[in-house]
Amino acid sequence: MRGRRRLDAVLPGALLAALLWTACLAAQGAPAAELFREVRFQGNHAFPDKKLYDVTGLSRPSRLRLFKGHATTSRAELESRIQDLLLFYQRAGYFEARAELKAEGGGKALILIREGPPGRVSAVDLRLEPAGAPQPIPLSVLRRKLPVQPGDVFSAQSYGDAAQMLARAWQDRGFPFAEVSPEAVADVAAHKVAVTYTVKPGEAMRFGPVTLEGVIHTEPLILKRALAFRAGEPFDQRKVEKSIENLYRLGLFDLVNIQLKKKGGPPGLVPVVVRVKEGRHRRIQGSVGYGTEEGPRGSLSWETLRVDDHVVDVGTAFRTSGLVREGSLWFRRPYFWTSDNWFNADLAYGRRVENSFTYRSAKVRAGLDHTFSERWTGELYLVGERVLQMAPDLALGQALSAGVRDVATMASVAASVTYRTTDNPISPSRGLLATLSVEPTHVLTTGGDFTKSDLTVHSYFPLSYRWVLALRMELGAILSSQKPSQIPITRRFYAGGANSLRGYKYDSLGPLAKDGALLGGSGLALASAELRFPLRGELTGLVFLDAGNALKKPLDFKGTPLYSGTGFGVRYKTPVGPIGADFAWKLRNDPRDPSGFQLYFFIGYAF
Repeated sequence: MRGRRRLDAVLPGALLAALLWTACLAAQGAPAAELFREVRFQGNHAFPDKKLYDVTGLSRPSRLRLFKGHATTSRAELESRIQDLLLFYQRAGYFEARAELKAEGGGKALILIREGPPGRVSAVDLRLEPAGAPQPIPLSVLRRKLPVQPGDVFSAQSYGDAAQMLARAWQDRGFPFAEVSPEAVADVAAHKVAVTYTVKPGEAMRFGPVTLEGVIHTEPLILKRALAFRAGEPFDQRKVEKSIENLYRLGLFDLVNIQLKKKGGPPGLVPVVVRVKEGRHRRIQGSVGYGTEEGPRGSLSWETLRVDDHVVDVGTAFRTSGLVREGSLWFRRPYFWTSDNWFNADLAYGRRVENSFTYRSAKVRAGLDHTFSERWTGELYLVGERVLQMAPDLALGQALSAGVRDVATMASVAASVTYRTTDNPISPSRGLLATLSVEPTHVLTTGGDFTKSDLTVHSYFPLSYRWVLALRMELGAILSSQKPSQIPITRRFYAGGANSLRGYKYDSLGPLAKDGALLGGSGLALASAELRFPLRGELTGLVFLDAGNALKKPLDFKGTPLYSGTGFGVRYKTPVGPIGADFAWKLRNDPRDPSGFQLYFFIGYAF
């Protein structure tokens, strides 16, 4: 018994030691997993390397030592990435695509691709079910507009987009429950794909009764104004989506959902259920940062989006930097009268630092923001401003007349209209953005009048994969029966800075007095060209050229030098938008500024 107990005690330890020894021997004898630190593609003609690296999630080899030493990838992982690559090719119409992994030694691998001929669309057929169903747009017209056309290389993306486009053609024109059944028949040997779409429009209907759910404190009147449709109107899916956007814009809801009921409504009407989840309506926000022109900056604000269950935005804010120190109050009423209007009123008092003068002012505004259409918006405001203190530098003080240096009280009507077709408000790659603003002003203290106007046009052109050409033009004019020297200096035009003319200091350019004092101009002319291109991953590079100046008279370039600056920059894509910096230097020296270059930090782009 004593021997058996000793064996029982020793046996588990002996077995454990044997297992560990076996594992060690196995580990020593097992070949090391093959790892690759650099992967290249070869044989791809339909798609650039950049696209294939994005599809597979592999890192692109870099010639810069700065980017060396990225993570390694095992053979098993590479084989899995190759399957992703082949799936991408098949969805792009290359049904016979093949890919082979070859080790090149030294931690390098080659993915050899044989794309084969693409499958092309041989026919596109549209059918209605039932055959005599309504056609808000003739099928022949729709067929020509589809992203899938005979002769095109078949792609799953275009195939699905066409089905969605057809469904929306009916849903946007009175048929809320229209469905589309796509079918693709591929002849792999002949490299042909026949595509058929069967459209089932369903019943034409109008918007029915609206039910609000989840509303606890929010004013129902404003919620109904936020809806882009009214009961009895022909159904339009675009109005449903616009209504969701309008409700989120209030800032009161964490969740918005609009559901259409197929049953339970009056004949020909589709009941609508609007469900919302209310969020916090009071906010305290603060921020600190640094800007090339502003230096250190900070802000603190408080606002409430609801007062006694009434939807109003009331708040106060304070901000400070090297250029401005300002406190403000505001009152906003969303969907004022209609869903297209927002009423805004604000009061601000602060101190501003310009290139050659400092001033304090109090300013009040009240007016409307109006949405004319998806592309057109406008603003109309009554503005009152009183310049309480003006402190020009010595040179400017000697050049200004006494009346311009005095305290001024101004009343104006500020109007603007904006046309926008850009695809992204923060980082556009295509489209146009144009704004025209006009502000007739009466100077109460002197009795003088002038009108300040400005036209800004931004255009964006996609050149190839993530390459974008951005162009900007800005023209400004101050029209008045008074002499240019009688226009308040705070309202004149200046040039220079991150969003104006890079390479020169903020608002440092414009017409000069004989002694070199910066007077500001009655005109403005600026132009910019910027080429944006991909570098690596989320990193984007750019090169630019800015030119222009503030002018003595509108569109009069005589006697006023034109300045230009050029440089380069980088941006990194983040959830809040691209961030980065531009490095710019002067192509024409400014006698008032001996610096050779300027560095600007950005959230977004210069334009």
